[in-house]
Amino acid sequence: MIGELFRTIKANLVSVVVVSLFLGLVVGQVIGPGTKTALQSAVLPVLFLMIYPMMINIDLQEVLNVRLHARVVLASLLLNFGLAPLVAVGLAQLFFQGTPEYAVGLYFIALIPTSGMTAAWTGLAGGDLEGALVAMAVNLLAAVVILPLYLSVLLEQGVGFDPAALYRQLALIVVIPMVAGNLTRRYLLRRYGQEGFKRLKPTFGGSVRSGSC
Repeated sequence: MIGELFRTIKANLVSVVVVSLFLGLVVGQVIGPGTKTALQSAVLPVLFLMIYPMMINIDLQEVLNVRLHARVVLASLLLNFGLAPLVAVGLAQLFFQGTPEYAVGLYFIALIPTSGMTAAWTGLAGGDLEGALVAMAVNLLAAVVILPLYLSVLLEQGVGFDPAALYRQLALIVVIPMVAGNLTRRYLLRRYGQEGFKRLKPTFGGSVRSGSC
């Protein structure tokens, strides 16, 4: 049943994303403070659940052999941690001077690499899915180290920012899902073998093709 639900979502991914964004905007305008607090508390667990299935598809050996996908990984690192911060700083200076809370949100959007949806959009475009998964894993690991350093420099004095708390949150949504995904992958390979695991892989994402929509 769950597998069928996932396949239905993948087959209508663009529509699901658009409807989800619209519903989020509408619901956010009418819910009360108590509900908002509950939803904020659910952000980290939900992020974990989004990233964990994708990590099952990642062979950490491929990440260690990153030179096999060096061009893709290097381009993604330069984009995420070179170009994106410059654009974010420029936009913050242009639109958010005097409102540091908005600048903080912009910096987070710009500096945190994409995660689970990377494979979905790569699949829709018929791109190099293996390279995208490796680049995703490398960028998420890099973000654990780079993001707190960047924010320490970019955020204005007086803006509440605890690097230690951010490291803990990044560990929860990046490192722990990666470790759990790798352990799950090893278990599934031992239990079902390589062929059985290949049949299970679409359940965890990354098999979307443009012809399925």
